[in-house]
Amino acid sequence: MPDSGSRNIRDLLNWVLFQLLIGNSDAHGKNISFYVGRDGIDVAPAYDLVNLEIYGELCGRDLAMAVGDTFEFNGIHAHQLADMCEECKLPQKRVVTALNGLCTSLIKAVDSFDLSRHLIDDKPAFGQGVLDAIKANCLRFLEISKELQYVQL
Repeated sequence: MPDSGSRNIRDLLNWVLFQLLIGNSDAHGKNISFYVGRDGIDVAPAYDLVNLEIYGELCGRDLAMAVGDTFEFNGIHAHQLADMCEECKLPQKRVVTALNGLCTSLIKAVDSFDLSRHLIDDKPAFGQGVLDAIKANCLRFLEISKELQYVQL
């Protein structure tokens, strides 16, 4: 079993990548919390998960925290993720593995989610738009992850 330090790094990395995959450009330091206990510090469950990309130009979509050198969601490519890896002292291979796992899991979840069981009236159409946007982000980041392993800074 990994120690809490490596588990926290994995959890924090997954938190960052998940925000990108769901299109939450408003992810910032006040949207992550920690449990402190006898066994150390652990990342608390995620909250304030909002896909802002679905709203287009109706709201600000600049990233609350830069990825690499960009605050623009669509400006994130393999080079920006490589910058993030360097800044956070994370091996690019580790980020590629995490990104591929999250993308694959999210695509399966999106494809199997039954909106009609959870939403009524005109809400399923909006919900489908959110799911489609998440899937598109996952497909985009799967392509980016193929390049990330070869980026050299």
